[in-house]
Amino acid sequence: MDPLQKRVAEAVNRLAKANGYDLVFDKSEGKSIIFADPKLDKSEDILRELRLK
Repeated sequence: MDPLQKRVAEAVNRLAKANGYDLVFDKSEGKSIIFADPKLDKSEDILRELRLK
């Protein structure tokens, strides 16, 4: 099943980038996010803020 999952993930990533999507949800598994534009990742900002405190 792993090769199939990899092909699906690659297809989702291509479509998301080509269409300018920020997020893609997997409706079959509830509300899982299967693609997120890296610009939405605020982990470094949060870590930087935590270091200030």
